Amino acid sequence: MTLASLHMRSRRGQISLEYMMVAVILTSALVVVFAVAFGLFSEQKAALQVAEARTAANGLAEMANFLCTAPRNTTSRASIFIPSFTDLTQSSIDNRTIKFFVKSRDADSVVTSTTLCNVTGTFPSVSGTYVFRGVSTGGYGGSVTLNYTLEIKRPTSG
Repeated sequence: MTLASLHMRSRRGQISLEYMMVAVILTSALVVVFAVAFGLFSEQKAALQVAEARTAANGLAEMANFLCTAPRNTTSRASIFIPSFTDLTQSSIDNRTIKFFVKSRDADSVVTSTTLCNVTGTFPSVSGTYVFRGVSTGGYGGSVTLNYTLEIKRPTSG
């Protein structure tokens, strides 16, 4: 073996080592980028979950507020989507508050909406889109009862 061939082998080994170092550095950078992106994604998902629950609570509160000022026995209906991440066993319709308990992987949140008068009612045991029917039981300052039904619309033939 000549000195030149040993030098070439040594040079190839050095180049291989440099490529491996570059690959490790790039992989480390990608791991950091993915970790940051995953954290941002989780935060956005949690914010979206709270926003969907707030939309449901506000929709029920708007219907209740309308019925608070309506004559006795006035009825109203509203289609409300209850998100799947809502814990309906801890959520409630009581006093002047409609409350949704939102479960997320990072932290739990409570979303509330306040009404003009007392409201009572129940939530379904499973999430989904429900038609809530509200009944005024006494005009302004009276109370409102909110109950849900799952309405299935069958296609008409013809």
